[in-house]
Amino acid sequence: NNNNNNNNNEGTTVPLVVGVPASTARSDTTTNVNHNNNASDVKVDNPNPHRLAEGDNATPLEVIGVSAIDKLVIIMVGLPATGKTHIAKRICRFLNFFHDIPSQIFNVGDYRRQLCGAQLPASFYDPNNKEAATARHMACDAALTDLFEFMRRDGVRVAAFDATNSTRSRRQHILQQIRNSGTGAKTMFIESVCDSEELLEENIRKVKLNTPDYRDMESTKAIQDFKERRQQYESVYDPLDEHQ
Repeated sequence: NNNNNNNNNEGTTVPLVVGVPASTARSDTTTNVNHNNNASDVKVDNPNPHRLAEGDNATPLEVIGVSAIDKLVIIMVGLPATGKTHIAKRICRFLNFFHDIPSQIFNVGDYRRQLCGAQLPASFYDPNNKEAATARHMACDAALTDLFEFMRRDGVRVAAFDATNSTRSRRQHILQQIRNSGTGAKTMFIESVCDSEELLEENIRKVKLNTPDYRDMESTKAIQDFKERRQQYESVYDPLDEHQ
């Protein structure tokens, strides 16, 4: 499961698949955007960086097998409502508190909301909607731009790139951008899988309906829209495999 680039000082890309309760995930959201801009021209301040307080219980880096300059990007993968953000938060809190390693989450959905707004219909996530796909790509690259700025700071640090990243082509794009960033960061995939309809339904009702996408929307309509959105992602979903 290696994606090594020795010329760029990159480490192994490790796919990890987990099954978790979908109790605290967040969904991605979007709206209109000026599509005359190139993705590389878009600069958005991290609107909701999920900064986590650093603890005092630092463990020497040698104990956990890293050096003082190692950098790692964790790329989350999974359909909406499978607990990706919950996992990313738990990882970052653990690293911050127990190892005093600066760790930050870059949630692409937050960038989409800032670039495009919220409460778009499920049709916006249709893979055949080219205009919407351009907007989502711009949000992805805006989040990566901030992630690279974070990773270029001195010392060991970890970034979680939190999005569905549901297609092989999107994941390859992210890997290529990381290689081109000059950060020398290692990469790791974590795929979150939840096939329990009961848990998905609970997550939609308890978490998704309180996001900016569905706030103040009638619950039955909101649930139906979210399920349709999830189906759009599911129609093109590529699970992780040993070649990635």
